[in-house]
Amino acid sequence: MLQLGPVVLNRQLLAVVAALAAGYAAARAAIRRLPERGAPVANVLLDGLLIGFLVWKAMPAVRDPSLLWPDPLKALMVSGGAADAGIGLVAGLIAVLAGGLLRGVALRAIADAAAVGAAAFLAVNGLAGGWKYGMATGLPWGVTLSDPALRYHPVNLYEALLGLILLAAAASGRAPAGDGRTGARLVPLLGAGLLAVSLTDRHGLTWWLLAPDQWLAAVLAVAGLFLPRLYILWEAVQERRGFPLAKGDSKEKRRQEKKNKRQTRQAEPSGSDKWTGGPNRPAE
Repeated sequence: MLQLGPVVLNRQLLAVVAALAAGYAAARAAIRRLPERGAPVANVLLDGLLIGFLVWKAMPAVRDPSLLWPDPLKALMVSGGAADAGIGLVAGLIAVLAGGLLRGVALRAIADAAAVGAAAFLAVNGLAGGWKYGMATGLPWGVTLSDPALRYHPVNLYEALLGLILLAAAASGRAPAGDGRTGARLVPLLGAGLLAVSLTDRHGLTWWLLAPDQWLAAVLAVAGLFLPRLYILWEAVQERRGFPLAKGDSKEKRRQEKKNKRQTRQAEPSGSDKWTGGPNRPAE
């Protein structure tokens, strides 16, 4: 908790809000060169972000309704655990996918923006959210509690480092904004990185040998490997829904644009074939 005079604030909650704001800003920056500065994509991501955050905050009260009595506002200060964050993430992801399909937004642009936004979220939340102690370790960078002889993995620093590495990978790429290559490169790395970080964390609840956050990381890693094929499937669904050329992602549109460029180059006359007749022809 952070105390500013008479006001007591939840540091973890503030860090999450700051990280979400940073992630959304990074996502918008990643698609700023799209038509209308990526406004449809940004709106879809903002809706999913808000829904995921509200679900995460509501889960403790859903499990324990006594938090709402006698002061419901106190429930806002309660932060959910890893399982609640996973449920919020799934709810936000469903909202983003459903909103993208209904609005004709390209999955390529969503993946690019979401991957960069997730990397920024990890970096800011890991640095601002305070220490997150993992399992005991003998490594020199382990952090201590009351006993200096015992060191623990600084899980929050691992997450922040993963986010910074992903941001550097996104910045080093030269892929056009919204074409899907940034997302296809970062999403499997994000899933694999989170899975590696989770091996140093302590887990209470497990489902079929894995904790909820480990399952989410594994799903991200696998889904990232199939993301290029999901792009094609998404575009086919959108074309059947009547969005063949709405966002510039249609394969037919790209093929037609290439064909038009070739025809334009072939139709251009060479400099030696210019017509020199007429009243303004050169004097002989």
